[in-house]
Order: sequence, then structure tokens, then C-alpha cells
Amino acid sequence: MEKERIQFYRKWHGKPLDDYCTVVSPEYKSFQRCFMNCLKRIADDLGARLAWFHPNHYDETAMLERDGKFCYVSHSNNHIRGRSTPVLHGMLLRSAAHEKDYHGGPNQYADWADLTNRIDRILGGKGEIEDKELFPQRQQYPLAYQDRS
Repeated sequence: MEKERIQFYRKWHGKPLDDYCTVVSPEYKSFQRCFMNCLKRIADDLGARLAWFHPNHYDETAMLERDGKFCYVSHSNNHIRGRSTPVLHGMLLRSAAHEKDYHGGPNQYADWADLTNRIDRILGGKGEIEDKELFPQRQQYPLAYQDRS
């Protein structure tokens, strides 16, 4: 799984995508499909299921479930000068009581390299699934597209 997630990271992290303002661009829809498929694979690796995935207007939310425990995932992007740039760090995670619980436990944040391990911990595991040291360091992009957080 790590290899697939590394490839996803290299392809999408920090890549400026067209932003069509009032509608989601085809390029961004492609990112959302790939993101959802990665979450499905993470769920499979954890013995969990992707309960739901909502592709929103340039951000995504999802809920994973294993043995009656739930993990809410929220991913947002940078918007700069007509571009939406997926940034795969600082994703919001939290435990939830059920599939429709959007408030849940305290906010936690995960980088792409540690996402699987953090989801596993929220779902009651030890969080030692993937070796985050195998993931590449944050790629550098022109200043206009870098994350400013």
C-alpha cells in the first residue's frame, strides 16, 4: 500500500489544478476519484470500510468504520489565483460516535505519510501499519503555489 500512496503523493501533492470557480474542474474531479480510491485501499488494509465519501467544492470529507468505531477525515486545498492546489498535510481527523456524527472527538491532524497509522489509532489499533519514513519529503513548488501554513 505504501508504494501506491507514495505514487499518489508524488502525482498530486502541490500540483496546481484548474479552478472553475462555480463548478469543480474535470482535473480536480480526477484528483477526488484518486483520493477516494486511496481511502478505500487504506480502509481495506486496516480491515475497515469506507462508510461514505463526499467530494465537495474543492475539498473532501469521508468516514471510515471498523468494529463499530468511526474516523472522520476532512481534506482541504489551497486556492491561489484561479488554481486549487491539493496539499497532503494537515488533514483533519477525529473519532466519531456513528456515521452521521460530524462533531466527534477532539481534532487531530495528519500528514499523508502518517495518515494510515493515525486512522488505525482512532479505530482502536496500535497505529504501526506503515513506515512513514519511506514517504518523500514535501516537494518544493514556485512560491505562488506553496502552502503558507
